[in-house]
Amino acid sequence: MGFVGEEFDVYHGLLFAAKAAVYVPGMSVLTTNWTSDAMKSVKKRFKIALSEVEDAANDLLLIAADLVLLESVQELASSALRACKDLELRAKRLHKAGFAAQIVKAEALLLLDDIVDNDLISVVEQRFSAALEGGEGQVPDMMRQLLDKLEKKLALLNESIQQLGGVLNEAE
Repeated sequence: MGFVGEEFDVYHGLLFAAKAAVYVPGMSVLTTNWTSDAMKSVKKRFKIALSEVEDAANDLLLIAADLVLLESVQELASSALRACKDLELRAKRLHKAGFAAQIVKAEALLLLDDIVDNDLISVVEQRFSAALEGGEGQVPDMMRQLLDKLEKKLALLNESIQQLGGVLNEAE
């Protein structure tokens, strides 16, 4: 019995594996997992990466909802979500063949790239600092914890956007 990624000698008989295998007479067999990233189309990987961007933007929107100090975070998350919706619609219309060459022309990708280049967390930190001057107790602690959460979510959004771009860069 074998496992994914192991090589088997087919001369002696049957290959027992749950994964798909390619058989070439007189050669060894290498099993592969058909759901690996390498086997997925660029379009499929793009959609997966896009959903991660959308999830991160939704998380930010949820954290920042109805908080005046976080209005810029709400705007950024909303812009990211609009860009995601636009890219999702474009992706549905495009065929797998030549997908990367077509989707890379979308202005929504430029918007997402601008989001990565934006240093929003510094702006939020300045607003929090101004609001906290001279403050002690639970409110400043809560605001610092919120700032930490925002920083992590913004980093996740940026990472997700960069991975989305990476999918397209790999295709070129």
